[in-house]
Amino acid sequence: MSRTVTRSVVVKTGRFDCPVCTRQTGFEHRAVKRYRKVLRVLKVPQGLVGEHVECDECDTTFHPSVLQGDTDARGSELCKAIRRVMVMMSVADGHLDPTEVQAMNRIAVDLTGIPFPEDEVNAVLKTVHTEGLPLNPWLRSLMGSLNKSGRKAVLMAAAGIAAADDKLEVAEVALLNRIAERLELGKKSVDHTLAQYATP
Repeated sequence: MSRTVTRSVVVKTGRFDCPVCTRQTGFEHRAVKRYRKVLRVLKVPQGLVGEHVECDECDTTFHPSVLQGDTDARGSELCKAIRRVMVMMSVADGHLDPTEVQAMNRIAVDLTGIPFPEDEVNAVLKTVHTEGLPLNPWLRSLMGSLNKSGRKAVLMAAAGIAAADDKLEVAEVALLNRIAERLELGKKSVDHTLAQYATP
């Protein structure tokens, strides 16, 4: 039995101005590569998935352009991914609910420390509709730009939106399972994440 997995390797280390920490910190510039795994053994390299810069202090990932001075924290790969997955989860049922918009702001602040006001929600929504990028290819693209803690935060954001109306639909749980699978997190991650949103 074979399957595809991703692994990251450190390309470069050093110090940079972290937009989230707002000070000089250490970083690792990582290249993420895809491999075909056969019988629990990594076999054939399938190519480069992407690259990111990871802060040693806050664990946030950024596009490599951060090393050339791109210092807007909203530009972190994590912030962009969380915003997009929340909008995609919200419109999965065909419309954007006002309670979901409020939940997006609260979740964004909880996970990134950066508010996600309604005008920015609408801008991301417009981008999602314009690009028309289906969920699966977009999730696969995240493998190159987020570390494992970032991918878990994306799943947490998606689950938060699914639970925003206090009822989890079967389709929402199925979508969360699909997100976890594409982000190589596994079904236990979904169960653990949903347990955090369970009402006592």
